[in-house]
Amino acid sequence: MLGPALVDGLSQITHDAGLAYMVFSVIALTIAGYLAWRLGHHIGGTTVAALLGFSLFEMGFAFLLTAPWLYAWDYIGVIIFLVFVDFVRAGKSWRWFVGLFAVAIFNREAPSSLRCG
Repeated sequence: MLGPALVDGLSQITHDAGLAYMVFSVIALTIAGYLAWRLGHHIGGTTVAALLGFSLFEMGFAFLLTAPWLYAWDYIGVIIFLVFVDFVRAGKSWRWFVGLFAVAIFNREAPSSLRCG
């Protein structure tokens, strides 16, 4: 419900659900791309490694993209996964993982009776 709720919030600003989904997609992919860049930089230690991490993420996402089946919660899922990997890499305490889980549990497909809009 997190992804659809964010798209619904954006549609209140744009007054167009399709445009709101596209804006949300761009914002989510930008955040995920930054996280992939950051992870590449931390692992490789160079700008080249950061660009490689970013490029591999973006190309992998593009190659695996299936447009009719790409929902808002899929974007959030990618971001949550990259944050999780970053938390593991950084050796964060369990409290960080509990906070991430608290956000992640709201990122699921909503039953039709609970859908926004």
